[in-house]
Amino acid sequence: MLQGLALPGKLNVIDNVKAPLQRTFAADNGPSDAVLEVKQAGNNLTARVADQKQVNILPFGLYRYNNNFGFTATPTGFLLKQ
Repeated sequence: MLQGLALPGKLNVIDNVKAPLQRTFAADNGPSDAVLEVKQAGNNLTARVADQKQVNILPFGLYRYNNNFGFTATPTGFLLKQ
């Protein structure tokens, strides 16, 4: 994510961050139906991935649990200090 913030000029920061994340996600066999969002609000940039998967808790699928996964990453460091 920090690479997208460090690029000079008028490049689209969101596209510069989202493209490598999508490539890495696909290379690591991430679920195809997962949601990958990159948002910018002022100087803050966040990336979020969310997915839902049904998991069998009891044998033979007697009880299925919807496992909701969500993670949000926000960079910190010297590039964000004002």
